[in-house]
Amino acid sequence: MRKTVDVVLDYLLRTRHAPIWIYADNKFVRKFGQQTTDESFLAPEQQIVITRFVSHATMQYPQLKYWPDGRSLALVRKDTIVYVLGPLLVAEPGMVAPRTRFCPLNDWLEGLCLLQNVLDDGNLRPSDLYTKNGLGRGEQEVNAVRTVRRFNRNQENTFVHNPYDQELRELNSVATGDVAGLQASLHESFEGDFAQLGPTRLRSLKNLGIVDLALLARAAIRGGLDYEQSFTINDQYINSIEAVRTEQDVMALSLQAKQEYTQLVHDIQNKTTANTNRIVRKCQTYVQTHLHDGLDLRTVSAYCQVTPQYLSRLFHQSQRLRFSEYVQREKLNASKRDLIYTQRIISTIAFDYGYSSASHYAEMFKRYVGITPRKFRNMNGKV
Repeated sequence: MRKTVDVVLDYLLRTRHAPIWIYADNKFVRKFGQQTTDESFLAPEQQIVITRFVSHATMQYPQLKYWPDGRSLALVRKDTIVYVLGPLLVAEPGMVAPRTRFCPLNDWLEGLCLLQNVLDDGNLRPSDLYTKNGLGRGEQEVNAVRTVRRFNRNQENTFVHNPYDQELRELNSVATGDVAGLQASLHESFEGDFAQLGPTRLRSLKNLGIVDLALLARAAIRGGLDYEQSFTINDQYINSIEAVRTEQDVMALSLQAKQEYTQLVHDIQNKTTANTNRIVRKCQTYVQTHLHDGLDLRTVSAYCQVTPQYLSRLFHQSQRLRFSEYVQREKLNASKRDLIYTQRIISTIAFDYGYSSASHYAEMFKRYVGITPRKFRNMNGKV
């Protein structure tokens, strides 16, 4: 039976197309897959580099060397045996000439981790190789310097970013399926501006849109949208944003994504799909358009032309919550917008939404939201 390490080496040779050289006690033994024990067919430059590289091999992790032209060499060690893989061109599809043999970076690193893990019974991952080999360390250091410069430049120019609380309100509207809340957050005026995230304004807007889409997709998942559906929608919007050539198109797509995600979550949370009972949909529509009225089961059931008992049972079966709980949720969600965007006193808001007193409103608000209306306004109010 073949040794496991030989099976892995054969797999790497076939899939990564990297030559594999085997050394023992710092001396060349053979080229894997061939009978030769002569390394004279190596280019002189390769012989020097590999010999020097082998003498410094460790047993903890694969060691990498890169050339400016994109070629990579790797060492994987077990006791006194050193496996040298490469050199081979590490590049991504579409970045090399036709019929050029290459290996994508992640495939290259995964293959090296596989070999090292088989040898050591370990659990290395590509991210470990980035850290241990200092991949991109030069760029990391440059980025740190540039970050300090950006801080200083922002202070000199009194630049302020767009407010985080507005972003939270927008994402919360998506996560709760609050269509009206999203519209209100989009209409906000605020101090601050969006940073320049690219060499041109168009590239910057695209980058901002892509970041926004990542947040929107996750907010929608929190709201109940299937994660595969959410990420598929996200993928398509990102590709559409990359394809357009005007700032207006980028902004239009970003806005459409926010509205689409919010509506999808709204439909899920309110069960307004085709499978939802027609009577329940009629009931929900009535509630959402009469939040400032006195809403009780008898009034709504009369509008739906069924008995209160039948509507109560049907609503609970369909929505998994009582009719009264649904009314409270809708009233409180709507009242949040008054707390955020108006200066109306809390007692007026309470009476406007049909509560008998400000204390009753505060009691219900804290029960469903977790904090009092006053504290909610202090945390989120815009005026």
